[in-house]
Amino acid sequence: MKFRLSNKFKQTYIDIHEFDSEMIDAMAEVLTDEQYHELCHQLHGSKAEFDEVDGECSLKRRKKAYTVLSALSRGIFWQTLKALN
Repeated sequence: MKFRLSNKFKQTYIDIHEFDSEMIDAMAEVLTDEQYHELCHQLHGSKAEFDEVDGECSLKRRKKAYTVLSALSRGIFWQTLKALN
């Protein structure tokens, strides 16, 4: 898979308890496929669910919501989306 972002952002763990599941689901619903794959690419090598295939989450359900939550908890969600614009 070809990615637009070749550099990986530094990940910093943050408390994500402030985000509820409805907010995460809403963010996941508007995530484009390109944004989803780039977020997965950023998470590749840092979480097992993103290590099988670079650019993809290996979970069977709620892939995009899990990706949003994972990227938010590592402090790379907004940085990745901003870099794509």
